[in-house]
Amino acid sequence: MISSRSLSSTQATFSPTPYLLGTLVSGDTLATFNANAVDSISTQGTEVGVHAGYNWQLKPFAVGLEIDYGAFRTRLVRDTPFQLSPIVVSQLHSETNTNWLFTVRPRVGWVYSVLYGYITGGAAFTTSMQARSIATTLEPAGL
Repeated sequence: MISSRSLSSTQATFSPTPYLLGTLVSGDTLATFNANAVDSISTQGTEVGVHAGYNWQLKPFAVGLEIDYGAFRTRLVRDTPFQLSPIVVSQLHSETNTNWLFTVRPRVGWVYSVLYGYITGGAAFTTSMQARSIATTLEPAGL
């Protein structure tokens, strides 16, 4: 948003929008990585989220806060075969699932004319469920 001041007919100051609100919807089709390697990784997921924030302008400074929440289903599967000896072969199977993410980021900045520079940092919170299994087979010599 640009507003004019009465200091001069050509001077304008920048006022960061005091609030922001948005939504997010995205999807990811099944993707396979390392297709030609010894192991393979596949992932898939969808996401729906909301993003909100607010800026307080304390001329010439501005401070703000942003939060995000995303609800999604993301799954990563990795299968890795490895040979323990000439006759023993094992397969490591691991899965990781997560279904939500919350972030919070404070922001502090400086407003000059139409420029708004700021520094931000924050924290992210989620849960991750993991499962691993190893299957070992004995392959007799000569077969």
